[in-house]
Amino acid sequence: MSHGQIPTGPTPEARTLLRATAALLFGLPLALLMAVPGAMSQWFHMFFILVVQDLVTRGFWLLDMLPTLGSMALLGYGVFGLGRINRDDPAWQSSVFHARLTAILLCGMAPYLMWRDWIPHEDVFLFGAQTFAFVACVFVIQLNFILYRLARSLPNPVLESDTRMFSRLNLAMLMFILLLVVGYLAASRMQWFTTPGLLANLIETIDHQGSLLLTLLMLPSVATTLSMIWKTRQTVMTMVFDPSSLPPSPVVDEELIADEDEEGDEVEEAEDDPVSLPIDTNYPADAARAPDPE
Repeated sequence: MSHGQIPTGPTPEARTLLRATAALLFGLPLALLMAVPGAMSQWFHMFFILVVQDLVTRGFWLLDMLPTLGSMALLGYGVFGLGRINRDDPAWQSSVFHARLTAILLCGMAPYLMWRDWIPHEDVFLFGAQTFAFVACVFVIQLNFILYRLARSLPNPVLESDTRMFSRLNLAMLMFILLLVVGYLAASRMQWFTTPGLLANLIETIDHQGSLLLTLLMLPSVATTLSMIWKTRQTVMTMVFDPSSLPPSPVVDEELIADEDEEGDEVEEAEDDPVSLPIDTNYPADAARAPDPE
């Protein structure tokens, strides 16, 4: 994607970007809240049990999954909306395609979070919740790549530099989180710390509060991603309503480049000129200064 590829003004691309970024801006914090046990999901669970249970059949108490699925669907809507712009760029469409796959996996794995709370000792539900956490990390990484590519197509060099810096920072933090999760899973599965001690107590604590700790670790990356989405949305709104207030692009002085090229040509010509020795009489000035060979 090249700079300035998305035109300014009320274009269809700008409308699509505003809708997609709005869905991501609201869906990402909602998904984080709904994925944390005890944050909001338990409130919906109690509401459907106490209020809805006496009105409908018992199977409808599973409706408390709908808020979690709805937040994941918002993320999917935002990512699918980003795929409707710049359809001719294969690199952009490839990044959006990978993010779409992770968004679909998030929607499919979201019920395991509820099932893990209802039946905490079931290994299948535990594995599903761990897979959901891994896919969530991958989704945030893919979303950062998309935001960086999107910033390159917008006429805002400040946004591009900020997005480049924060996307690299988020990638480093999320890869560190993934390494911690893999190390914890390997240690807990292989039972390296079977004897009582500090490390064994630490593993046991992570077993009971793993989801909260993982959310706490992911919170900085999610916060910086939300800030990039907000800045991108503000840039798109400025492109639509007030294009003249956009930061100027870095302009290269053509006269300065021409002067530098002329100086370089003069240096090359000076290097190409032959340098005569004192005894070389091929040039008249050298012949006048050369001693008489007789």
